[in-house]
Amino acid sequence: MVAGVLAAMAAIVAHRFPLTLGSAASVSLEAVVVAVTSLIAGWLGSAVALLFLTVVTFATAETFGAAFLTAGIDIAVATACVVGMQAVRHVLAGNHQRHRLRRHLVLHRQRLDSIRNHVARLRRAVQTRERALRTREDELARIVSSHETALKELKRAHHLVDAAQRSSGHFVAMMSHEIRTPLHGLMATIDMLRDEPLSAEGRHRIGIARVSARTLLNIANDILDLSRIEAGAFPLEHEPFHLASVLREVVDEARARAESLGLDLRAKTEGSLPRSFIGDPARIKQILANLVSNALKFTTTGGVSLHARYDGKVCIIDVVDTGDGVPDDKRDVIFDPFVQVESKVSRRAGGAGLGLPISRRLSEAMGGSLVLVNSGAGGSTFRATLALAASDEEPLEDQSQRILKNPPGRILVVEDHPANQYVAQSLLESLDCTVSIAGTGAEALELLDKQTFDLVFMDCQMPGMDGYETTRRMRAVLQRFIPVVAITANAMIDDKQRCLDAGMDDFLPKPFTKSALSDLLCKWLVPGANAIADGEIAERIAELPALATPVFDELWQSLQWRLSPLRKIYESFLSVAHETLEMLGRTTERPARESPVGTAVSGDSTMLARRLHTLLGSAGMVGARQVERVTALLAEAVKADRRTEFENGRALLAETVRRFEEELERRLDSLTR
Repeated sequence: MVAGVLAAMAAIVAHRFPLTLGSAASVSLEAVVVAVTSLIAGWLGSAVALLFLTVVTFATAETFGAAFLTAGIDIAVATACVVGMQAVRHVLAGNHQRHRLRRHLVLHRQRLDSIRNHVARLRRAVQTRERALRTREDELARIVSSHETALKELKRAHHLVDAAQRSSGHFVAMMSHEIRTPLHGLMATIDMLRDEPLSAEGRHRIGIARVSARTLLNIANDILDLSRIEAGAFPLEHEPFHLASVLREVVDEARARAESLGLDLRAKTEGSLPRSFIGDPARIKQILANLVSNALKFTTTGGVSLHARYDGKVCIIDVVDTGDGVPDDKRDVIFDPFVQVESKVSRRAGGAGLGLPISRRLSEAMGGSLVLVNSGAGGSTFRATLALAASDEEPLEDQSQRILKNPPGRILVVEDHPANQYVAQSLLESLDCTVSIAGTGAEALELLDKQTFDLVFMDCQMPGMDGYETTRRMRAVLQRFIPVVAITANAMIDDKQRCLDAGMDDFLPKPFTKSALSDLLCKWLVPGANAIADGEIAERIAELPALATPVFDELWQSLQWRLSPLRKIYESFLSVAHETLEMLGRTTERPARESPVGTAVSGDSTMLARRLHTLLGSAGMVGARQVERVTALLAEAVKADRRTEFENGRALLAETVRRFEEELERRLDSLTR
């Protein structure tokens, strides 16, 4: 519109004031202005310019015809210019669009070619990937096939291992039975020969044979224990016990050996221990005994000590020696089976190298560990860590170590082996028992139907009807209860359970000693109460030796025939005996105090029971048979709170101690001569 107005004004000026003379020139100039305006401003600008020009033309024209002519020329020029310009623009836009489309087409073609190339590459990649996948599938198929083959081989190997373990377990059980059976006859015969009148050289030879047989038995027991542990068939007991008592027993049993080597042996507790622990005292004692035995084996000067402490969760026991130490190259393998430190001491001391492996496995089975803490020129320290729970329960004291009360009884021995028949009959008859022998299960059932017996010793392995079936049939036909004790060379845990499941009441593995046999008689042939008050008890005790010659000779031999350590051992025992007599005297002079729960067991009686327990074990070790018997009766009286027997028991104990001292002096004098 602005352009049209300006063009109109320019045309009006040109029309009113022409640059050249003549109307034709003016009209031409006006037409040029209109054309330029139409070309530049388009329809709208042309319309504005024409409007003004038309008005001016009609206003200034001399005639209407001239005005119409001029206006028509202007309109025609404007229309032609605008239409022409529009046509030119459309042509130019079309050309531009054509070029643009052409460029797009080229670009799309390039893109299409690129896509085709990319598709081709993808196709080749897919083909390559398919070939790789087929190759991988073939490889996986081969791997799966090999794995399936390996799995089959593994299963077959697993079955073979299981079969080997079963075969190994069967082999160990069979070898245990086959070794223990002749060992039983050998050791029992040796024990019976010790009671025979022999020369000094004969007793010496019997002692050597007995030590050798016991060594063989210990090796068999170690191998059996190791096989049980590795097979996972080694259940542990969970009962209250005194750790201090276990330590004392370990030291007492190893004291003779330590003194024979000129070594000091002691045990001590650090801090306060709980009243009792819950665990397996027999296996803990086995661990500590192995460690002490090993320490004594490799110690030449100084001594061995045990240090026990409890931190509220675990019990830590250190066994410290002053030996030469463990070589560096052996510290990682000494806990492996059948491994020993090579030295002159180890070759002299012997052994199968199973003590430490068994002790470590037992410690681990109790939730603990066994490690070598340190070792060097100053000695070694082995540490056993045991996860033991503290308890306030008072443990039952074992008063049956060697309580040789020899209660008489009618005994039936069911045994097919002639040598074992002879051994069992001889041992039982030496314990004042009446013995009948049955060689088969059928014969045993026949004797049980015709005669009355107080106890049956049943062998498990017999031809035909074995001991298990015989016991089951016996329980089915007999109208009264008779205790049945299994006597077998099979000493595995499941063997004992099998005996109990068959209806047997107890288990006595071969080889067994006379004292173990007597313990079972005391357990199942219970004597009456007030044994000390019995008028015949003094006579029966007098029949026992004051000092058992076989025990004295064996101890003398184990000390390598050195008199000084022998005297020290017996002096230590006599010291315990006299202290016990003094405590008995104080207890009998003081009346019992009633406790809050109505019992009559005073603190003095509790201390006395512990003292009697210690004396009982010591008497058995040194062969004081009369002292041992009276101590056992007194311990039973204290346990049952039969205080009326204390005074008689004290007098009888004093008399047996006096006899022991006289016999001991006579024996020592004979040695010095």
